[in-house]
Amino acid sequence: MKTLVVAHSKSDIHDVIKKEVTKTIDPTHVDWFFYDLNENDVDVDDLIHQCISLSMFDMPRVILIYFNANHKRNKDVAEALHYMDDAILCFVGVEGKRFSTQDPIISEISQEKRRIDIEALTPRVKSDLILSLLKQYKVKLNPTHIEYLNTVLSNDRHQIESEINKLSLYPNEITMNALKALIRPQMSDSVFELSKAIMKKDLNQSFGLYQDLMLLKVDPVAIIPILAWQLRLMLQIFELKAHGMSVSSMNQVLNENPYSFDKALEYTRFTSHQSVRQLLMMLSQLDVNIKQGKQDKKIGFERFLLESVR
Repeated sequence: MKTLVVAHSKSDIHDVIKKEVTKTIDPTHVDWFFYDLNENDVDVDDLIHQCISLSMFDMPRVILIYFNANHKRNKDVAEALHYMDDAILCFVGVEGKRFSTQDPIISEISQEKRRIDIEALTPRVKSDLILSLLKQYKVKLNPTHIEYLNTVLSNDRHQIESEINKLSLYPNEITMNALKALIRPQMSDSVFELSKAIMKKDLNQSFGLYQDLMLLKVDPVAIIPILAWQLRLMLQIFELKAHGMSVSSMNQVLNENPYSFDKALEYTRFTSHQSVRQLLMMLSQLDVNIKQGKQDKKIGFERFLLESVR
């Protein structure tokens, strides 16, 4: 069975495929095979072999292919998909909406007319998702509570569902005080966007995002460890890349949330290893100066933003 999955990010593709598989199969008893055609060292021969060979074991086989329109062996992959046994579950994941239906892989995978489209989490889509999950987990909240969730939750589908699941386990009536105690503002998504603006040296965007965090009454001291974690993740990616490690291998070694890893990997395109290292040193010094009382936290963080985008 072949299915086309179109989503905004790899983490969304990965998430929806796991949910699709678990509808009919125990995911712990599956032979999973992942192939990213965006990677230089992807083993296309093994991909073809897994498509056309029959398993000697009873466990069902699931193949996930991350699509790349420019891969030189797309025709070979499409041919393998054509002869693939129907017992194999094959998903072709496409990031974004721009792709040609005439591409050999897309043309082949589309013949079974199975397609899943995952919308990007715009404010409206995010709101609808929250309402749907509240209903699914049988959590009753009033409109004020729901508005709070829309404000504090990030745009990570994993995180949204996890937090609402946590609410469903709360044994008492959920008051606003209880809600605020259970679910704190999720800064990581906003700080990821701040990281991106810093990497791109966009002063206006950096200060705009910083002011948004200030409106949420976020303490600048609380931003520092999240930003430092994201910068360290980027630094680790640079270092693993320098050792010739593939993207999938890096993800396994770092063992990060797919959403966080994809974001950090994306942002490394806008900067350099040395720049990230320098930013980490600046951020560390700022943290020390604030804790020692040598620097006002608000003025210090704003100065850091100014220096980081030079």
